[in-house]
Amino acid sequence: MTALLRARHARIDADDGRRLEGLDFVIDAAWRVSLVGDFAPLWLWLLGAARLEQGSLSLSGLEGRAALAAGLFGMAPRTWLQPGALNGRELLERSTRLLPPLGKPPRQLAREALSRLGAEALTSRRLRHMNAGERRVLALSHALLGEPRGIFVEEPFFGLSAAEEPYVLEALERAAASTAVIVALGPLPTAGAARAWLERSERVLVASRQTVVADGSFSELSAPAERYRVVVGRRASRFVAALAERGISAHSAISASVPVTDERPVELWVSVGAEQGTRPLLEAALQAEAPLREVEADPLMVLNRPP
Repeated sequence: MTALLRARHARIDADDGRRLEGLDFVIDAAWRVSLVGDFAPLWLWLLGAARLEQGSLSLSGLEGRAALAAGLFGMAPRTWLQPGALNGRELLERSTRLLPPLGKPPRQLAREALSRLGAEALTSRRLRHMNAGERRVLALSHALLGEPRGIFVEEPFFGLSAAEEPYVLEALERAAASTAVIVALGPLPTAGAARAWLERSERVLVASRQTVVADGSFSELSAPAERYRVVVGRRASRFVAALAERGISAHSAISASVPVTDERPVELWVSVGAEQGTRPLLEAALQAEAPLREVEADPLMVLNRPP
């Protein structure tokens, strides 16, 4: 089966001057994916407002707008302005007119999209009477019309109250049961529903200052250990210097006597001390704008740690 989202040495330049590079990954179906940092150029590429300047980038083998037009992907933006006089069912029925023929009546498609998220209560409720969390769930239902292979969700927890967050998180989990859900979280979340989604993600990509600097599962990027094997795509010496500012030592995996350069990908051993986890690695990568291609806890250090 064709990969859901495939990037190979890709760089995106947005029409507003923003840029995102270091995109090199494959995402398959039925995954929870978190994007941490500024991934706005990727979102704009999906909408046709950004250009692919280098490498390759495709959704199910198609360019972004073509995949959206074919109904293979849905989108749930953070800001979704719709007529307040409509109820949930009426809005979704209108939206089906923009999709390719699906072989079902609009009312049935609307009912199925709401039911899939456990949001039947929004069927007859007018948008003007919905709270922010309910509007976000309705936007998710809209993205799921036609049963796409995946959906892109922009900062679903932004501006929500603590009481509204669980409703949106449950809807995302329901969607992820059978569809890939790619969520742009914005800055690294430390608490709440956004943090819960991040910790459940099978794939996490972290971007800083226009560059993807880390890519892996949450468990890989956060596993506590005293030493890590790290592959730095470029700017390795700056990464090592940023680690040194934090009192963390790093050296070439070939030999401690081999100098670390910026000329090519470099494999390092990084000693972080007990129980610090990968947070200082990610912070140093963000500071140095150094993309981390691999982060792996040293299995011997984990297994041999005293009880």
